[in-house]
Amino acid sequence: MRIQVVGAGVCGLSCALRLREAGHRVRIRAAATTPQTTSAVAAALWLPFAVDRWSADTARWAHTSLAEFRALQGVAGAGVRSQTVIGRFPAIATGDWRELVGLRPVDRSHLPATLAAAFGDGACSFDVPVIDTRHFLPWLLQHFRNLAEPDDRAIDPRPVANLDEPFADGFELVVNCTGLGAAQVAPDAAVYAVEGQIVYQAQAGLELGVVDEVDVTEHRGARVFTYVVPRGDEVVGGGTLRPTATGGSEPAPDPELRALILERCHALLPQLRGAPVLGERAGRRPLRRGGPRVALERRVAGPVVHDYGHGGCGISLALGCARDVVALVERA
Repeated sequence: MRIQVVGAGVCGLSCALRLREAGHRVRIRAAATTPQTTSAVAAALWLPFAVDRWSADTARWAHTSLAEFRALQGVAGAGVRSQTVIGRFPAIATGDWRELVGLRPVDRSHLPATLAAAFGDGACSFDVPVIDTRHFLPWLLQHFRNLAEPDDRAIDPRPVANLDEPFADGFELVVNCTGLGAAQVAPDAAVYAVEGQIVYQAQAGLELGVVDEVDVTEHRGARVFTYVVPRGDEVVGGGTLRPTATGGSEPAPDPELRALILERCHALLPQLRGAPVLGERAGRRPLRRGGPRVALERRVAGPVVHDYGHGGCGISLALGCARDVVALVERA
C-alpha cells in the first residue's frame, strides 16, 4: 500500500520503518523532525511512566518493546545499552512490571550513603535499556531511508491540518502518530498535555541510574520527582509533571524548576555537584484519557491507523505499538 505516516517522533519513525520492512511504500509527513520532536527530550530510560491508564495492551506493548530494545543493546549506532538502576516507587506502580524488569530489593548496607539515607529499606534494583535519543532517533530514520526507493523523499516537511489531506495526494492509508497534534487533527478531546523538564550535566564518573518516585514535591503547579540517567558523555537529570495546554509552541525551561531538579539530583548523588551544566530542555508529554490509542478507523476518505497518547512512555511503548500498527494496516 501507499502509506503516509504523520509525525516523526519515536512512534512515527518506528511505524514508518516497520511498514517499509513489511513491503509498503511509506512517506513520513511532519513539520518537526529530530531533534525538535518531544521524543528527543526523553532521558530515555525504559520505564513504565506517566501513562494515563496501564492496561493489558499497554503491558503487551511494553513487553515487546523491552525485548526489542534488549536485542538492540550494543548494536552499532543504535544508542541502546543496559543500565543498572537503583530506585523506589509507590507500591501500586510496581505490580505490572516487577517481574518484567526483574525488580529486586536492595539492602541499604549495599547503597552509597546518600541513597541509603534517602531510600532506607525501600530501595530496589533492576537492569533495563537506556536509549540515547541523540543516536536512536537518527538511527531509526536512517534505516527507514535505507529502504527507500531511489526517487522517494523520506520526509514531507509540511504540517497537516486534518487526517483526510493525505488521501487527496494519492495515499491509500494514513498512520496517525501526531502525539499532542491528535487533539486537533484526529480530532480527539481525550488528548491532554503534561509538561516535563530535564537538565543535562557533564559525566562525573556516574555508573548507576537513580529513580525516586516516592519523594515528590509540588512547585508552581508541577509535581517534582527525581531521576538521574547516565548517558554517554552526559548525565540527564529530572524531572517534572505539570499539566499544560495542548496547543502552541514548546514550553521554555523554568529556571526555578531547573534549580530544584539540580538540588534534588545532587542530594542523592553528591558527585554531580560541580559538574558543568550542559543544557536543559522542556517538552510536553502527549497523554490521552483512557490510555494510548492504537486502533483502525475507517473514514469516508480512507482508512486511518492511530498510534498516539503514550504520555511519558513513548520510547518504552513505541516498538511494541509499531508491530500492532503493521497488523492493523494488513487488516485495513
